[in-house]
Amino acid sequence: MRSAREPTYLKLALCGAGTREIECLSSYVNRLSALHGATRYQLTSHLSMWWAKNGREAQPLPRQCIESRLNGYSIDTEILVTALEYATGISDIRASTLLALVDVCAKNGSGSTRRPRAWCPRCYQEDRAAGRPLYDRLLWRLQAYERCSIHKIKLMTCCPFCGAAQSDARLDLELDRCRRCRLSLSHEGKYWHFTDNPDPGETDLESIVDYVAKNPGVRFERSAPWHFLDALDPSFKRSDLIHFAGDVFHIREKQVRPQLNSLLWMANYFDIPLLGILLDPEEASRQMAIGFKGKKERRVPKRRRAFSQERVDAYELALKKAIKKGPPYPPIRHLALQSDMSVYARPRQVQPLIFELAQLTRSYIQAKRAQKERRIDRLFKKHIASASDETKKQIVQRLACELKAPVHLVRERVKAFEKKEIEKLRLKAQPD
Repeated sequence: MRSAREPTYLKLALCGAGTREIECLSSYVNRLSALHGATRYQLTSHLSMWWAKNGREAQPLPRQCIESRLNGYSIDTEILVTALEYATGISDIRASTLLALVDVCAKNGSGSTRRPRAWCPRCYQEDRAAGRPLYDRLLWRLQAYERCSIHKIKLMTCCPFCGAAQSDARLDLELDRCRRCRLSLSHEGKYWHFTDNPDPGETDLESIVDYVAKNPGVRFERSAPWHFLDALDPSFKRSDLIHFAGDVFHIREKQVRPQLNSLLWMANYFDIPLLGILLDPEEASRQMAIGFKGKKERRVPKRRRAFSQERVDAYELALKKAIKKGPPYPPIRHLALQSDMSVYARPRQVQPLIFELAQLTRSYIQAKRAQKERRIDRLFKKHIASASDETKKQIVQRLACELKAPVHLVRERVKAFEKKEIEKLRLKAQPD
């Protein structure tokens, strides 16, 4: 039996380790899976069984890990990172996540990582030109990070040609290829949006990711934001602090953990680096004692209902277009992500369209399967007539290759055909 310290998988170093361009965990797991010739589910399944046998901790490793949560700071991410560090012998894998913020930010991970992938097309081009492996940066998976500060390009979140949202990576496709239309996601042209103005929080996120990449084992203290705010209490009106900090100042038995986006807004409001607040809140509060009274602009509340209705309308329009276009139908989850909706959202306005598209997709898949089954039956009958010396396994593999059909489907049809022939022989052998 292997020891927990002995590497089980091939060693694969993180791309961009020690810099702010460090690779995110979901991209690393996908590259590690491709290196072993397996899918991400197959790798995590094998890792789960290995961890249950060789791991020192009793917590099981989840086999199905949502890609957007892999890069955050959930308990699944903590277990997966620990198992990968033992299995590969690489000790800095946790730097590819936000585990350093696990004690500071909200437990549900809201306001931290984004669901669909985002990427800088120019970075992909430079990686390919330099012969480096294509990978997704950790910064690209953060909600508040909207622009590549190196190339001054807004991050892309959908295919510029077909508009499909890009989620999980696939073994048969490069990262810069669309899952639906297979065209390049880094195509240079009118689809790039250049901007010289950084978004609020961009510099803070880059400094935090860079610091964590250089110090993989760091874990920020949970009480750092509250020490900073408590030190500011005498210098500011309490009503002004409550205006943007909300119920943080209410008396509670347990402190409320803010979202990462809220911490970024707080740092931007006081014009203090968020990394400084997390590392040394007392020193950050002393910087405010020089007479700076914070920015005067008031926080504008988000128009949730109008924005929500706008997304639902976009979702409804995307569903109608997919139904009108006909087969092959796009996955409903892609249409939801493209409209910035949750894949589990079922607004009443679009429920009939979702059910209709699901039924059409189901009928189309069943028709394609029946068509493949008929072709398999015809080819198998031809093979029997030719009286070849191939084994059954070789026949199944050859038919699957010729028809571009799944091996399990060919195997099922061959077994059904043999069962039918045996039943015919049995009926003939029975006396009248």
